[in-house]
Amino acid sequence: MSQPAFVASAGLRTAHRPRAQQSGAPTHTRIASACSSFAGKHASWSLRKAHKTPNRLAPQSSPARTLSATAAPLDDADWASTRELLRQQLGFSDADADAVLTRAFAWGSQIYWRKKRAQEVPTPEAIRPTLEFLTRELAMNAAQAADVVRAFPEVLGVSLERRVKPNVRRIETEWKLKNPRLKNSIIENPDCLGYDVDCAVQGDCVGECARCWARF
Repeated sequence: MSQPAFVASAGLRTAHRPRAQQSGAPTHTRIASACSSFAGKHASWSLRKAHKTPNRLAPQSSPARTLSATAAPLDDADWASTRELLRQQLGFSDADADAVLTRAFAWGSQIYWRKKRAQEVPTPEAIRPTLEFLTRELAMNAAQAADVVRAFPEVLGVSLERRVKPNVRRIETEWKLKNPRLKNSIIENPDCLGYDVDCAVQGDCVGECARCWARF
C-alpha cells in the first residue's frame, strides 16, 4: 500500500490518499473512494439532465436584493458595476465576468450550491474583500487570482470570514503549508476555499462531494 506522498512541482505539495485494497481499509480511504464514484455518477447524470431540460431555479427569499426572474439580470446596474470591477482587477472580458457572477450568486450551476443559496444581485462591495484577500493575504497576482475565481466562481459568493479564511487556516495548520506553497496549493485546487464537509471525519459519505475535504 502506497504511503501519502507530496508532489514538489511548482512548490506544491498535495496529499495522495492510499487506495483501499482490502475490505478492512481505513474509513477515510473507503469514503474517498465512495466520494469519487459518487462525483462521477453525479457529473454524468447532470450532463444528461442538462441536455434534456433547461435549468429552472426557483427564486428564494433572502435579506439581500433578489429578483423574481430565473435568468441572471445582466443589465442590472449593480451587476454591471460588479462586472466592471472584475474587468479592472482580474482582466476578465464581459462574458467571463458574467459567467463567473452567474455561478457565484446562484443564477447558474447548482453543483456547489444545491439550491441552498438564494439568487442575489452581486455588488462590488460584496466581492471586493475576497478579491483583496486573494491578492494581498495570499499574495496572488492578478492572473493567479483570475484563475482561482474562474475555476471556482463560488468563492465570490461564500462568506469570506466564515468559510474562506477558516479553510485557509485549516490548510496552514493540518498540511503545514505556508506561502508560496500555500498559495500554490489553492491555485491548484481552488474548490478547497468552499469546502464545509469532511466525510472522513463524519465516518460516512453524505453525497456533498463538491464541498468535501476528502478531495483535497
